[in-house]
Amino acid sequence: MEYELYIDVYFILNFLMDFIIITAAKKLLRNNSSILRRIIGASIGSLAMCFFVIFPIYNRLLYVILVYFVPGIFMTIVCFQPLNIRQLLKQVFFLYISAFILGGSMLVIYNYTNFGYYIAKVMNGEVGNLISIKLFLILSIVGTSILFLFTAYKHKQESYEGIIYIVEMVHDGKSTIANALMDTGNLLKDPISKRPVIICEKGIIEKIVKPHVLEVLIESNMGGYNMFDALRDSKVRMIPYNAVGNTNGMLVAITIDSVKITYNQNSITLCETLVAVYDKKLSQSGEFQMLLQPDLLKK
Repeated sequence: MEYELYIDVYFILNFLMDFIIITAAKKLLRNNSSILRRIIGASIGSLAMCFFVIFPIYNRLLYVILVYFVPGIFMTIVCFQPLNIRQLLKQVFFLYISAFILGGSMLVIYNYTNFGYYIAKVMNGEVGNLISIKLFLILSIVGTSILFLFTAYKHKQESYEGIIYIVEMVHDGKSTIANALMDTGNLLKDPISKRPVIICEKGIIEKIVKPHVLEVLIESNMGGYNMFDALRDSKVRMIPYNAVGNTNGMLVAITIDSVKITYNQNSITLCETLVAVYDKKLSQSGEFQMLLQPDLLKK
């Protein structure tokens, strides 16, 4: 029996599957891979499949290595940019976990529902080829839904709460590094721009902000022309907040040029970020000096 394969359709279907798998792995890894890198990575995987369909390999072990393992490594390097071998192996592992979940979901649907019956009819030539593509797409959509439900559940289980991040702030040519706690209770936002606000100890901020600016802003009696000069020069915002025993409070927030947040070798860099100045200790043990706002990692 001879089968007719349309290589362009085969490429598109494999590309879609690979793109979905890469995107799911990105979410599991909390990686900031761009859509362009994911497109390139999916293209590499799909081209590899097409190449080995045209030029088949009959040695089973060699086939598994060249068709499944090697393209996966290249896809991982292009999409996730691992910093070392350990991180590469971890990212490859999550890539294949995503592939197993998607493929397993489609396999279960095929074997234990009526989809399998209809697809068998398609393969026997009893139904038009167009329907086979439709059924494949339906299976893909259902499998993709299951995959992304899994990633959403995993993210819900892995709360940001309690995770310590390394934060590097750059402002006016100066830089400083501090530890930050992801505080899900920190919902501070600028009431005008709605931008999320980071809370930072004064001792950290004063390493990158002009001392006279902080003195003017933090002093108890804020007013007069000096204050407004400081506000204008430092892009300062007054952030209202509510706290136990201190309702209607105000925090001074300075617009920092660049904030780089790093966790588990993954990082995100934010520009023009509001950082509120806190003149007391945030952690009695000194474990962290900043409180992050959860919306910052959703950018």
